[in-house]
Amino acid sequence: MVLFKDLQTHATALIAAHAFFTGQTVLEDRGNKEKEIEEALRTIGQAVAVPLILDGVTSTGAQGGGTAILDCGLAVLLKQNPKKASLDIYEMMVAVKAALLGYNSRNPNDVYRMSDKAFIVDDTDPGAITYHLFFDKRVAF
Repeated sequence: MVLFKDLQTHATALIAAHAFFTGQTVLEDRGNKEKEIEEALRTIGQAVAVPLILDGVTSTGAQGGGTAILDCGLAVLLKQNPKKASLDIYEMMVAVKAALLGYNSRNPNDVYRMSDKAFIVDDTDPGAITYHLFFDKRVAF
């Protein structure tokens, strides 16, 4: 099972390793990657970032021995400059979903799941297309 402290890194690595994102900007963003995202939008036209873990809910009865099992919410940011983009934004969304839901662990509780609210469009950045995809993942805390 993925540890809480490794969740953001784990998700970023899975997305970056997906063949669709070869040569693309895929970042683990702890609030310090705005320049890299903007540079990717200027140069290659798109970027993917995994920001900080959104939330965590204790899994019922899964505590003890210094460990708690949490169901954590995770977002993936897809941002595109439509004037420079070489990838289709919807194909990017499908590839992110495939990368995370394709994670194959021997433990059936150790999988990524799409959140009930699977995605939203964010229109706060003029000139960019931005989507946030939402996933849930059980982790050891």
